[in-house]
Amino acid sequence: MATIPITSKVNLEVNAILDGISHLDNDSLEKFAKAVNDLLIKRKAPVLDKKETTLLKKINEGIPTEKLMRFEILQNILRSGKATVKEKKEFELLVNLIEKKEAERLKNMLSLAKIWKLTMPQLRKKLGINSPNENVQ
Repeated sequence: MATIPITSKVNLEVNAILDGISHLDNDSLEKFAKAVNDLLIKRKAPVLDKKETTLLKKINEGIPTEKLMRFEILQNILRSGKATVKEKKEFELLVNLIEKKEAERLKNMLSLAKIWKLTMPQLRKKLGINSPNENVQ
């Protein structure tokens, strides 16, 4: 990229800078534009520390699809009244797994809300997470 000499304590108006940039060749101008765009992205992007990143990953972890599918199948069998003892036990284990996962998720959401100084409804809105029902916020 072409260099532009700048000494400390020099004040330039934006138009003067743009005028200097306008003299760059296309390749240098594209590289400069990319560098400015990258700088803008860094400024706008929220910077998360390791704890926040870990909490967000845990919050976004879902229950494996095969477990959810099996849960729904067993739920339908139970509703039909034709569940075996083995199916009832399997359903109970899946309910416990889902409840444990949801409790962990809630705990992680509370931790993140505390770090970000938000209420749970504010955190849910910021993360795009709907409440399980209208009575839960």
